[in-house]
Amino acid sequence: SMRFKQLIETRAAQLHKHRPVRAEKSLFEEFSDRVYVEKTDTSSGLEHYLSRWIPKLAAEKNLGLVIVDSVAGALRDEFIVNSATRRTETLWRIAKLLRSISFKYNIPVVCINQVTANIDNNDLTSKGPNKAALGLIWSNIVNERYILCKREVLKFDTSGSECSTSTERLFSIELSSHLQNTTVSYIINTKGIRLV
Repeated sequence: SMRFKQLIETRAAQLHKHRPVRAEKSLFEEFSDRVYVEKTDTSSGLEHYLSRWIPKLAAEKNLGLVIVDSVAGALRDEFIVNSATRRTETLWRIAKLLRSISFKYNIPVVCINQVTANIDNNDLTSKGPNKAALGLIWSNIVNERYILCKREVLKFDTSGSECSTSTERLFSIELSSHLQNTTVSYIINTKGIRLV
């Protein structure tokens, strides 16, 4: 994607100051040659990649991270047609494959998903817990849950008459066996991610 290419080129340019790239490769190639992207829009395609493609890649390369963006996207159309029982079975098979990859190859697996939530502007969780877009089954499958949120914030001057808006990004630890639940503000700029 265009955004992904921008991120790699920006980071590559920063690192290039300290470590020259090989002459035969562009900055983008130098820093993206270990990133493998596959697209699928079906659960059967996702299961194929997780059961066949990832193990093959892990045997040939030194994988450091697997990101699935998003499980709900691959299942969306099928969820409209299929029964609840079939959807549950599909989710369990995918979860089993993801856990197997993580344990067998000793690499983290990150699933990016949407949530449905009732969030007010002052507290990420004040009106009830976030719910995974894939429902209660998926909520009980994950080991760790982090929420990334972007919202508009109103700022008033000291008199209270002038108002402006700014964007605030929040990172929240919602479920973790070893980290305390907390929420922090952060920014993303050319130097990377910085806490505010």
